[in-house]
Amino acid sequence: MSAIFGILRWDDRRCVGQDLARLDAGSSCWGRQESGAWQSERAGLGCRLRADTPEGLHERQPVALANGDISISAARLDNREELMDALKVPLAERASLSDGALLGRCYEHWAEGCAERLIGDWAFAVYSPGAHRLLLARDPIGQCPIHYHAGPRWFAFASDKKALLALDASLATVDELFVAQLLLSWPVYHGDRTAFAPIRRLPPAHLLTVQSGLASARQYALQEDFHEVPYKSIEECSEAFLPVFDEAVRCRLRSSGRVAATLSGGLDSSSVAVTAARHLAAQGRALLAYTSVPIFDTSSSVSSDRFGDEQSLAELAARAAPGIQHLPLRSEAISVLEAIDRSVCIHASPLHASANAYWMTDIHAAAAAEGAAVVLTGQLGNATISWKGMPRSLPGKTFREYITAKKGWLKRAGYGIMPQSVLGPLLALRLRLGKPWRGNTALNDRLASRLDIVRASVGDALHPMWAPWHHPLEARLGMLRLGRSILGDLFAEDGAAHGLSIRDPTADIRVVRFCLGVPDHLFFDRETGLDRLLIRTAMLGRLPDAVRMNRLRGRQAADLCARLRREATAVEAHLRAIHLSPALRHYLDLSAIQQAWRLVQSVDSPRSYRDAVCILTRGLSASRFIARSLEPEGFGALPCLDGERRR
Repeated sequence: MSAIFGILRWDDRRCVGQDLARLDAGSSCWGRQESGAWQSERAGLGCRLRADTPEGLHERQPVALANGDISISAARLDNREELMDALKVPLAERASLSDGALLGRCYEHWAEGCAERLIGDWAFAVYSPGAHRLLLARDPIGQCPIHYHAGPRWFAFASDKKALLALDASLATVDELFVAQLLLSWPVYHGDRTAFAPIRRLPPAHLLTVQSGLASARQYALQEDFHEVPYKSIEECSEAFLPVFDEAVRCRLRSSGRVAATLSGGLDSSSVAVTAARHLAAQGRALLAYTSVPIFDTSSSVSSDRFGDEQSLAELAARAAPGIQHLPLRSEAISVLEAIDRSVCIHASPLHASANAYWMTDIHAAAAAEGAAVVLTGQLGNATISWKGMPRSLPGKTFREYITAKKGWLKRAGYGIMPQSVLGPLLALRLRLGKPWRGNTALNDRLASRLDIVRASVGDALHPMWAPWHHPLEARLGMLRLGRSILGDLFAEDGAAHGLSIRDPTADIRVVRFCLGVPDHLFFDRETGLDRLLIRTAMLGRLPDAVRMNRLRGRQAADLCARLRREATAVEAHLRAIHLSPALRHYLDLSAIQQAWRLVQSVDSPRSYRDAVCILTRGLSASRFIARSLEPEGFGALPCLDGERRR
């Protein structure tokens, strides 16, 4: 994926050239083929190009538009033919027309309205020199990041936060509430905030206009704009769904190198992999499929509804499609803590899923070393293609049977029908009295109290305490976090560090719209209790039944506790660093982290695994982020991993 950056100045115009050089240096991981820049006395735009599609070899940016505007973009447009037909692009030009040039023509024709016509992963900027006006825009799901700082003397933007830090090191001021919410697994940190208070993020599905020193953002795609599909059975739905899903996978195979995929034992990645393999086989190409497998026994670490070793089911899925080269990775040579530190450097942020950093790093490094330009994933599938359905959408008798079979059924039933005007104060009282984060997070309780976490959480529809009581469509939208999600940013940043484009067919806007239109009750079989019926039905004949009908869920990094025990010396060193640093203890509850570590050392169990994920590794990720924010080298100390093979 390419990177874009730029600056507008209202003060010393002589600095524009130096500003662009700093932004370019901070974006160095994002592209090696070619850089491009344009500047005037008051503004400058630049890019780091990475040709990850055949048409990308023809990319030349920035693009001068007919009206004198300058556009710059990081884009893979998946509806190229549709757009070129609408713009009447001559057939002779189409094969060599880059996505950036095509996006520029779309803006010339439709202005800001082009954002709602573009399908794919994209972000763009258009500068109007006469008006000294800048427009920034992102795709609806948010696969291409844009970060910015709006100051009194200048406005700057960049795909990578580290580019803005390279421009002005004083921007590395930690946002305390962001870090606290991340440690609490509270997704409200999605939105326009980042781990640095002066650096904002343009959320997905948003436009940002900058003029006369003022920046204003608006959402151009409404999450309510979804319509129920006209199908009455899951069989009809799956028949209509398959062409949409096939196209979402097919258009993401456009690559200048080999194509790889993550392949777990679950439904999302296996559906993506077997579908991609079918398309590639028709072109005489193979798919590299990587599965993370444990090196230690996981039987004691997972609950009865989970499995920890995904290799056998992944192998079954790989054998079900032609041309899949299955490559299990044990990630024996990569340290959990080293991978966490690298991820903090790559993202310039602590990570919610820091426990997965080691195997994700290994897969991406392995794919890059094998010449892959693209890695496919099914990360958004839980809210789209494999949505499980919510039992409360079932008919009354079936719903009663379901909740009475579950622990706490009376509470579920009561909360499920209680008006939010009553439920809100009730849950607020529960939070204030119980402070449920105690013992479940590495967050320092004094900081939580000073930030008044309880007051901030009450009324926030994205807070986890509300999740079980949502309407089914609200629950899906909450999981997708349309117009807010940071997931695409994280994959783009990790891909850039490894020289890859990470693409998710389950996040295709056409797939999202279709799946949100399927009535919730069709996902859940009222007779058998089988969930995720859309993808199970659609994959009949593509996935073996052992995978397609499996009711257990895979557990990522299931041998995490044993891996951490293997590097106990490094863990203890991190804990000593927290003990010795007042700055780290300001954020972190050292006693909670130590207690989690003692449990991890003593036993393998679902509880020790949970504490390793939610308290220990997430707390260590936050500690490394805070420590790096205080260091002179900061987030530029570790090199990019592009092409590096570490196993």
